[in-house]
Amino acid sequence: MRRLTQTEAFETDARFSPRGRLVSFVRDQDLWVIDLATGAERAITTDGDGLITNGAAEFIAQEELDRDTGYWWSPDERYLAYARVDESPVPEVTRSEILADGIRTVQQRYPAAGQPNALVSLHVVPLAGGAPVRVDLGQDPDFYLARVDWRPDARKVFVQRLSRSQQQLDLLLADAADGSSAVLLTERSGTWVELHEFLRPLRDGGFVWGSQRSGFPHLYRHDAAGRQVVALTKGDWSVTALSAVDEAAGQVYFTGSRDGHEQRRLYAARLDGRDAVKPRTLTAEPGWHAVQVARDARWFLD
Repeated sequence: MRRLTQTEAFETDARFSPRGRLVSFVRDQDLWVIDLATGAERAITTDGDGLITNGAAEFIAQEELDRDTGYWWSPDERYLAYARVDESPVPEVTRSEILADGIRTVQQRYPAAGQPNALVSLHVVPLAGGAPVRVDLGQDPDFYLARVDWRPDARKVFVQRLSRSQQQLDLLLADAADGSSAVLLTERSGTWVELHEFLRPLRDGGFVWGSQRSGFPHLYRHDAAGRQVVALTKGDWSVTALSAVDEAAGQVYFTGSRDGHEQRRLYAARLDGRDAVKPRTLTAEPGWHAVQVARDARWFLD
């Protein structure tokens, strides 16, 4: 064991890069990386200060959107995508902290309902050097940056943009080199669109996607242009987690309630959609199964 950083500063969200050569983290509102071979550390962003934070999830993302990070490695370690948060529009409130030895008041920027939110933008920076590129997320600044996922070729990045009403979710595909983007698909709801972790990029540029468009959360395969190719699951039951996609075997693995809404079992379905109505059950015993599938999808832990 060896200590990587020697400062007294607060450091958080430390992670290995995809190939394990670097460790990334947020320090004093900026994004940093450490080269594990040399121990050299480098600031990826430098304008974090006061009301500006880089690489960290803002309050609403953490509390309401189930997003606890603000930066994303490209699979080849060439790029880092990161969120830049400007809290200057957010009103300040006085909050009480009740401690064992007394009470103290704290001034905090708090985005109350109906009040201005933080301004959030997405940027991509090359690790080899160069200025960050701002991703085009549209003209309206009042949105939520819900999810960010890299495509396997590391040239483009998927971005989920949620309207403030939470009734519209746009899936964008952005170019890492120039920040240009295009909307691949849009989910709408008269109440709200529920966020999920069902996006899986595929090698051909397409992707697996989750949607409640049928009334139940199910999996769909889309092509590189965003068009739906086939439904991978169907029926009056719910997909609750996407566990793995094995493109070589043409299989998708997921947990769901196909055998009863009080059940959670692991299933396998074909990527061509032929067994969408009746997927193969891998955990036959009744009950609630918590499953982890190996990266190569050859094994699972139940």
